[in-house]
Amino acid sequence: VIVEADEVRVSRAEGPEDLREISDELAILASTQIGRWCTDRGLEVMYEAQSPPEGRHLLEAIPHPVVRRHELRRQSPTTGFSEHPDRHDGLGLSACCPVCRPTDRYPDLVIQRQILHFLATGRPIHSREELDVVRFRAREELDQFEGLRYRRERYLLLKHLASAVGELYSAVVLHLRRDGALVELLDLPLKTVVRPFDPLAVGDEIQLRLTGVDLWRSQAHFAVH
Repeated sequence: VIVEADEVRVSRAEGPEDLREISDELAILASTQIGRWCTDRGLEVMYEAQSPPEGRHLLEAIPHPVVRRHELRRQSPTTGFSEHPDRHDGLGLSACCPVCRPTDRYPDLVIQRQILHFLATGRPIHSREELDVVRFRAREELDQFEGLRYRRERYLLLKHLASAVGELYSAVVLHLRRDGALVELLDLPLKTVVRPFDPLAVGDEIQLRLTGVDLWRSQAHFAVH
């Protein structure tokens, strides 16, 4: 699903031609290489770090890949900023220094300025104390920004679905709740709660019929087919 401005385009990209996946991999490579470069030179920067989730071996043993991904994300600790090149468990790497999104992540811009000034003068422009201020404030502000972006992308996706009422969608059961079952569509990045008549189990793949969309409440309503 590609979201641009007020338009959402749904398409499937498979194989090495998936440019978004290639772009993400290059961004990870750049972040780790730059992090190691800064570490070798003793340059003060910020690193992204993440501890492993508890019971990781149990999560990785979940058979359905979509359910496994959901639980790993849900139970993994939040990514934070560190002054040391600690391990980022989600990426399986260390010395991850985020620099690739300076237009929408202020820490990335700060690090780019730090590196550019060091290359030009041989000394940093930001002290450790200045970086600490950014590091301590960044996580909360980035979480707020990600929340805004998530709500915007969900709105555009629901707007797209509003023209597809009555269509069938495949989904997988992620979690059983008292008020129903949390499911994720297999073809679209959308999670919602359904209330089936028959018992379901985590990992079951089911067919849903879209019965309505409520843009005001940011909800899509499905019935188990």
